[in-house]
Amino acid sequence: MDLWRFIGTTPFSMKKIIIAASALVVLSCASDGDSNNPADDVPGGDPNSSILFENQDFDVDEHSPNGTVIGTVEASTNSGAALTYTIDDDSGVEENENTGQLSVGPNLTLDFETTQTLDFIVTAFDGGNLVDRTFQLSINNREEYDLLNMEEKSKVDYFKYLTLWQDPSSSTLDNTLRWEDPMQLFLDGAITNNHRSAIETSLEQFNTIFEDRSFGVSLVPTQQEANTHLFFGSSSEMQNLWPDIHEDLNGATIPGYATFSFAGHRILSARIWLTSTSPVVFAHELGHALGLGHSNECDGVKSFMCPTVNNSHSILPVEQEILGYLYNDDIPSGLVLSEIEFVLATAILKQKGR
Repeated sequence: MDLWRFIGTTPFSMKKIIIAASALVVLSCASDGDSNNPADDVPGGDPNSSILFENQDFDVDEHSPNGTVIGTVEASTNSGAALTYTIDDDSGVEENENTGQLSVGPNLTLDFETTQTLDFIVTAFDGGNLVDRTFQLSINNREEYDLLNMEEKSKVDYFKYLTLWQDPSSSTLDNTLRWEDPMQLFLDGAITNNHRSAIETSLEQFNTIFEDRSFGVSLVPTQQEANTHLFFGSSSEMQNLWPDIHEDLNGATIPGYATFSFAGHRILSARIWLTSTSPVVFAHELGHALGLGHSNECDGVKSFMCPTVNNSHSILPVEQEILGYLYNDDIPSGLVLSEIEFVLATAILKQKGR
């Protein structure tokens, strides 16, 4: 009697005590080696309980958003009392305590590539008995790119266009390239204080994009400290410094030029030549040195990476995002075309909590 008074005041203690009592019954009946209790054959049933769970398995698509309905747990009780349900908090699955409906919780990450199934425990209560049942949730594989909206798909496609240099006037790259070490920029030539100030302002804008990343761009006082050399001056002055670039340009009159050396997927060093003090021209050539090709967003909106730029061009918001993805420490460099859709789409879905 004292035991049942204690159970009545503490439901969770009741659960533990009932389980213990059940274990004692099994031990006491095991002398003949067989159990003849017909309740043992009831799926999900406890021999001492009137609550019976249906045999069910559940599935849900990977990256399903918070609130997505998974299904409904079905159970019944011989007592005729209404059932209420609880679920283990660690699973990330949520359940309506009155209906048993299951849904994706805010802390549940569904990624088929890392987890194909997960188990969760549901407890049913009829006012007198508590019964647990373990269920399995299967995670369905989906093409991540197909889960994006049209704007997000356009972002992925533009990432491919810029980082693989798909502009018709360029030589297409096999894989994405980026710096693994910070860029250290040395300014050389007849650079005025105003020009230097404009460059510093532009670098601040770029470094805002790279905030919270291991990469950044900084000015250094000597060429020996630099991995990127910028020279401002005439074509003849540049010829004395970089005869190979002068030969490649073959006398062309241009406001700026950039080239870089790389090994595998890592940019190792870069050279930038400027004849214009325009901040947009500097940003354009720096964009090349960072691994971006020419843009096709040149009508209406005017990208800073268009083949020809002036002061009406600027870094578009989507290009800031693309540079952020390119230099994201959690996204590998050296991505080939077939990998970009999956990797970038996964990153976008993760940003959305999916």
